[in-house]
Amino acid sequence: MRLKITLALALIVVLMVSHQVSALEYAGIIRTNAEHTYAIWNSKSKLLAIGLYWKSVLVGKYYSKVAIISANGSVVWVSEKIKGFIHPLWSSDGRLLVLKIDESFENYDIAVYDVSKEKIIGKFSAKPYENLGSVSLSPEGNQITFPIHNMIRENARIVSYDPEFSRKIWESKRIGNTSITWISWSPKSNYIAALALAFYSKTFTIAGKVIMFDNNGRILWEKELFKIAPEEPHVLIAKWNCRGNLLAILFVTSKTAEVRIYDNDGVLRGRYVIASNIGDVLHVSAMLDWNPSDTLSSAISYSYNNKALSKIVVIDTQSDLLWNTTFPNSSITHMSWNPFGNLLATVM
Repeated sequence: MRLKITLALALIVVLMVSHQVSALEYAGIIRTNAEHTYAIWNSKSKLLAIGLYWKSVLVGKYYSKVAIISANGSVVWVSEKIKGFIHPLWSSDGRLLVLKIDESFENYDIAVYDVSKEKIIGKFSAKPYENLGSVSLSPEGNQITFPIHNMIRENARIVSYDPEFSRKIWESKRIGNTSITWISWSPKSNYIAALALAFYSKTFTIAGKVIMFDNNGRILWEKELFKIAPEEPHVLIAKWNCRGNLLAILFVTSKTAEVRIYDNDGVLRGRYVIASNIGDVLHVSAMLDWNPSDTLSSAISYSYNNKALSKIVVIDTQSDLLWNTTFPNSSITHMSWNPFGNLLATVM
């Protein structure tokens, strides 16, 4: 069985790696006609989700498809053509593939594909005056959780549904003048962390915040991280550690690049300033990754008109610096610890 879109503008190559890592062998190749292609692997189900999107010359809009590929390169499932950008997300057990669709012109914004049933089992549609934020799955895969922004009333709320969208499990209270930019369940399923931007009309500023919810959507605590002017560029990212008891947050503004580590009760467990007085930059990117021993690595890259700079810092949970490395004239695009926590890989 072959994928029905075949023009070699992009290749998805599935490689088999021996235990000794002495050689790589081709397990399969998928040719696509997409302008942009990305692949998300689920090791438990041994399936690869491939997202494809391209721009229509005739109507000037973007279209997408998603394909699920087995480890030998055979096609398990291909979606129909969808108007908008697809963002696939696997459940931790590899059973469900959630498709979040941005700029959708279809009659849904989220769809759930069940691998065992080989079909779409649920769809969710936002109302015309609502925007859906990033999606998070509970570790058990029984709740799909995402923020909904009401553009008329200028508020946001978080909702959680079962995978078939037949039942709303809970809904948080509405949070005024706030946009939720990221949401994630903790690995132990007892907390939901969110990053948010709150607009203060009196001072005409935007505040970056972290908000912690319990598993019923009740707000436990929130912390303000920074305040900036609306036009000022910024980066705000977060990541749970493997045990789910610590949340690391990295934010970058023109004034500072800083890491903060909070526990589930909102107690600040660590803080480290990576850089200060960064100034007006053309581009900023940032990354976080925990290793299994709770050592945290963070990376930032920023560029000006005439130079670029990247930094990597590795700290422990008490914000003690273990090492700090600067890379001039470079930009870091990927960073990841190996499973043993003794090697840190970066792509520049």
